Amino acid sequence: SRRGPKGDPDSSILKLAIINDPGTMPKYDRRFLWTLDSGAALHITYRKELFTELHEPEPELRELYSFANHPVKVEGKGTVFVAELNTHISNVYYVPTATSNLLSQSQLSRISDFQVHHFKQTSYVVKNGDIIAETLLIGGVNALTVLLRWCEGKLQEEKLQEEEKKKEEKKGL
Repeated sequence: SRRGPKGDPDSSILKLAIINDPGTMPKYDRRFLWTLDSGAALHITYRKELFTELHEPEPELRELYSFANHPVKVEGKGTVFVAELNTHISNVYYVPTATSNLLSQSQLSRISDFQVHHFKQTSYVVKNGDIIAETLLIGGVNALTVLLRWCEGKLQEEKLQEEEKKKEEKKGL
């Protein structure tokens, strides 16, 4: 089996359970996070709008089993653009009931020029000898930090726009 027992801290089952806990990442907008999962066999997202192309999945993959061993429906397979890696990723499965976006480390390494190097609290994604992204350990899960920085910047931008709007409203009074 590619997954360890539920009590194993290195188990991808445990990692998925942690990432799916809404209290783990209140600071980050989970819609924008990509989890780099060393235990995932497939790339999965629940965000249909990310697909640049989407078609029917293989008949044998119309249903997957989640970390809790419950069946989930696969509604498509296609290509998404992952801005953090500046690349299109093919063979991504659309699973509307998923609660996080998963990038399979083994799929990235096997079918592309990406390599992942792990250290104590972070991992680096390398392509053609250059570090193109790093991960941040959040709740036991590696999330791509390029995206986290973008997400934080987006939240800051929205806050500044809100403050500017309030200033304009005060001037108008």
